[in-house]
Amino acid sequence: MGYAFVEPEEAAAYIDTVMRRQQQDGFITQWYMTDGSPKRALCLLNHTDGPIWLILSAAVLIAQLGDIALYDRTAAYIDGGEGTVQEHLFRAAEYMYHSRGSHGLCLIGDGDWTDPINGPGRGGKGESVWTTMALIYAMMQLAESGAYSQEQVARLVMMMTELRNRLNEHVWSKDRYVVALDDEGYALGSVEDNDRIFLNTQTWAIMAGVPTPERLSLVRKTIAKLATPLGPLLLDRPFFAWDERWGRISIKKSGTTENGAVYSHATMFKAFSDAVLGDGDALYEALWRTLPTNPDNPPEVSLQVPLYLSNYCYSLQGSPNFGISSGNYGTGTVSWMLLVILEHLAGVRATPQGIVIDPCLPAQWDHVRCVRHFGGAVYEVEIRRSCTALGEDAGGSGSGTAAEKLHVTVDGVPVTGVLPCEPGRTYQVSVEI
Repeated sequence: MGYAFVEPEEAAAYIDTVMRRQQQDGFITQWYMTDGSPKRALCLLNHTDGPIWLILSAAVLIAQLGDIALYDRTAAYIDGGEGTVQEHLFRAAEYMYHSRGSHGLCLIGDGDWTDPINGPGRGGKGESVWTTMALIYAMMQLAESGAYSQEQVARLVMMMTELRNRLNEHVWSKDRYVVALDDEGYALGSVEDNDRIFLNTQTWAIMAGVPTPERLSLVRKTIAKLATPLGPLLLDRPFFAWDERWGRISIKKSGTTENGAVYSHATMFKAFSDAVLGDGDALYEALWRTLPTNPDNPPEVSLQVPLYLSNYCYSLQGSPNFGISSGNYGTGTVSWMLLVILEHLAGVRATPQGIVIDPCLPAQWDHVRCVRHFGGAVYEVEIRRSCTALGEDAGGSGSGTAAEKLHVTVDGVPVTGVLPCEPGRTYQVSVEI
């Protein structure tokens, strides 16, 4: 996904190779040995979310290439036959929709995005809240791509509606969405489950359009409870002893990795959910707190050379290690930070049809410039707030630019919707908010 922003043509060749590992029924394994040797380590586990990441990565890639015809490209299935990219992705969505448990949520298998939550699905019946939300979000990308028929879009809408209803019926607990339902239907991450709060099932609920207006307000307050000077906690109330219901996450060192660290990748999910809500101030705060130059956790405290993004910071309040960086540069944070900054904060967003402008600026920013290469063209973009927007009422609500009007010109000519794109051209794009 991140590769698509840097070298989209190379990323297209890579995802074509990946897609050829998908089965005809729509499933694709998350892990496999590239050298043909016997399975070991992660390859022995049944992580069920592979089809979702196939959809999300392919949708982002096709948007970066700006070529909706790529949905018609053909790729083989690993167990025989072939289909278009459009068919591959639709089968992935259908597979996940049909792989659900008794509460109508996606089966968790040996874990979801949070690999070490491997306790709930031990008996094969446990269900993942995050995976279900991520499936809805993936289906949203397909429905909005313009690549599917009215009947297929209607099918996607029906499935999304069903999943949202099941989530709201079964996994809401007072002021948050829980993490999983185990083999017996016990809700992990509920008020009754030691009042544990998990960041991802709140942020992805927003991304997937799950909460009702009343619940959305409560979810935002719950996310606010997770705030620290380093960024939001991934899990509040970390584990200090083995918990068989949750599994391996409970024996990780408290305040590190998934066991309650400030996990940079998850913070970018939070920033993305802020963009969905049009909250430019919250989006910006999530970004700068994640950077190694965070003034509330500078390099002399984090002990990290400020040249890269680490995957987490130690977050146990009161510990002498609080704020220390993991030093690990292996993280999905980079891909999502690229996505959030370029396509949501600056709002120069790629779609299969072309570039659209939809910024989400923090209130204190009144001028942004960026250069974007797309479809063989170059866009030199300058965004300014008008004098009216800079008045005393501007930005006080932290609502970013979601409710503000845009006036966009390309080479002096007013444009609405998709920007023109002619390979070899350089366009001067002026945006007034």
